[in-house]
Amino acid sequence: MMPRYTLSQLTSDGLPHTMAYLVAAAQEHATITYGQIAEKLEHDLKIEGRIFSTQIGHPVGALMERILESFPDAPLLNLLAVNQSSGIASGGADQFLAARYNKRLSQIQRSESLRQDLINRALAEVYAFEEWDAIAETLFGTSLPDTARTAPETGTEIDRSTSPGQPRGGDAESPEHKALKERIIANPALVDAKPSWLKPEPEVSLKSGDVVDVCIIGKAEIRLVEVKSRRSNEHDLERGIYQCVKYRAVYEAMREANGIETNVVVVLAIEQPLPSRLKPLARKLGVTVKIVQ
Repeated sequence: MMPRYTLSQLTSDGLPHTMAYLVAAAQEHATITYGQIAEKLEHDLKIEGRIFSTQIGHPVGALMERILESFPDAPLLNLLAVNQSSGIASGGADQFLAARYNKRLSQIQRSESLRQDLINRALAEVYAFEEWDAIAETLFGTSLPDTARTAPETGTEIDRSTSPGQPRGGDAESPEHKALKERIIANPALVDAKPSWLKPEPEVSLKSGDVVDVCIIGKAEIRLVEVKSRRSNEHDLERGIYQCVKYRAVYEAMREANGIETNVVVVLAIEQPLPSRLKPLARKLGVTVKIVQ
């Protein structure tokens, strides 16, 4: 018979597994819900019965505290664990945001816009970080399991990158993705760009090593367009929303570093209606969704 679990088990035996799930999400520039983590822990720890998603904050928070004890400057990996309905981390993450960005906890709790800005900033840092294996080796005496290195699933599109060791453009893009991108470049009005703006530029590299599918520069605004063709399933579309969040955060950081005053707008360009579950998420995260037909 499989054992029943205790909270102490989740915050001890569950930590290496929890880190593997979160790092797998980071590698996909995505997030993972508390419920999904609970289901994975049930399987990997051979738990009898159900782990409630409301209890997942315990291992996620304990993991982040343990990471910061040894690596104080590590990105806030716990921000990738999100509530299914809101698509963002619960209030338990606020103390980490306050400490990292020198804000009062009350400030973050009172201002939804400030909280979202800090979350966006934290997500960009997590997605750009590449030393999770070294951290896992220090904390647990072993690198993360290969199961954390998931290959793209059916219904997803591989994102292009300029990460070290990878040639520009990465894996070959699908014909559908290329066709949609080229349609937007040929007719930028499809993503609400004005005729007076500069010609769209494809595959623009960011300092994070990411490549934005299409960049369109206006007089006082820049549009960063993430393209998801009809090949993309619901998970990939959700990932696209978070990619937009990352692109905006990284570009805003680049803009601030160079003293440039430009409004940054991120657009997710898709070929089919966005699933109803993802519409509130896109609105909450400030991602414009355009259906290109």
